[in-house]
Amino acid sequence: MTSFKHNAALPFLLAMTTLSSCLKSSDEEVPLYPDAAVTSFTLGTMNRYIYVTRKTTGQKDSLVKTTYSGTSYSMNIDQNRGLIYNSQPLPTGTDLAHVLIKVGTKHSSVATLKSLTGDTLRYIGTGDSIDFRQPRVLRVISSDGTYRRDYTVSLNVEQEATADSAFAWSRATEWPDGLLPQADTLSAQWSYGVMADATYQLRLIKTAAPDSCLWRKITAPVGGGDWTLIPQEPENPHRLTAADVTALVVATEPGVSPLHTVAVALMADASTRVSRDEGITWVQAQGYDLPDDCTRLLRAAQQTDGTVWIEDESHRLWKGGVKTDER
Repeated sequence: MTSFKHNAALPFLLAMTTLSSCLKSSDEEVPLYPDAAVTSFTLGTMNRYIYVTRKTTGQKDSLVKTTYSGTSYSMNIDQNRGLIYNSQPLPTGTDLAHVLIKVGTKHSSVATLKSLTGDTLRYIGTGDSIDFRQPRVLRVISSDGTYRRDYTVSLNVEQEATADSAFAWSRATEWPDGLLPQADTLSAQWSYGVMADATYQLRLIKTAAPDSCLWRKITAPVGGGDWTLIPQEPENPHRLTAADVTALVVATEPGVSPLHTVAVALMADASTRVSRDEGITWVQAQGYDLPDDCTRLLRAAQQTDGTVWIEDESHRLWKGGVKTDER
C-alpha cells in the first residue's frame, strides 16, 4: 500500500490528476468533482481455517485451509451513518487478518484506509491484504481534494456449534465478597486487535433511551480515544435493547482462527447475544449458552480475571470460566 498523511492528500490527488491529464489528448479535459462516496464494496477470495475431526479416533486434525468467494456475501452501505457491514455472517474460521476488497466510488473519488494508530492514510490498491479483525475506517477523498468522507467497515463471522464453549459453567454456593453486579451502567473492556495495551470499551446505559444508549471507546497506546454513540434503531433486527440486558461480558471466540475476544450480552431471559463488530450488531450464536437449568437472570458480573458470575431468579449461582483455546 502507498501511505500518506491526510493533510498531504490534496497534492497527492492533484499529482494523479496531472498525470491523467498528460495521458489525454490536448483537447480532452479531466473533470474534477467536490464530492465523494462509496458506491460499492465487495470482498475478494477469502481464506478459511477449520479443524477436521478424524472419524476413526475422534481427534482433531491440523487446521485445514480452504477458500471461498467473498462476492457471495453482500455488503451493506449505510450512507447516513457511514457504516459498511455484512448482514449475513461469513463462515466460521474465516481469516479476517488477510482480506482482499474492491471499492467503487462516486466521481472517481479516491479510497484510502486509515491507520489503527494515527492519522496516516493508505491508498487501497489491487491485491492489498487488509486486517479486518477489528472495524477499520475507510476514507474517500474527492477528486478535487476538497472533500472527504469516512466509513466504518466491519466484517461479521458466524460460528458453528462445537464442543468448545465460551463459558465452562459450574455451580457455586456464594457470591464473591466485594463483587458488584452490573446495574444501570453495563460495561465490558477487552484487548484491541494485535496492539499491546490497546482496548475496546463498551458501555450500555440502561436508564437512557433504550435505542440510543450504547457507547464505544477505542483506546490506543499512543493516546486516549473518544466515546462514540452506536445507534440501536428499532428497525435494526440485530440491535441491543438495554431493558433486556443483565450484563455485558467478554469471551474468547470458540472455533475461530486466529483467536480473539468478543463482547457477549447476557440477556435477562437467560439467552445470549454476541457482537463481532464491537457493538454495532448483536446476533444469537451457539457457544455462548448459559446453563440449561438457568431461569431468568437476577444479576451478573465479571471479575478482572475473566470469571463470570450469574444468579437466576431462583437464587441459584454459577461461575463461568472464560476458556482460552486448549487445542
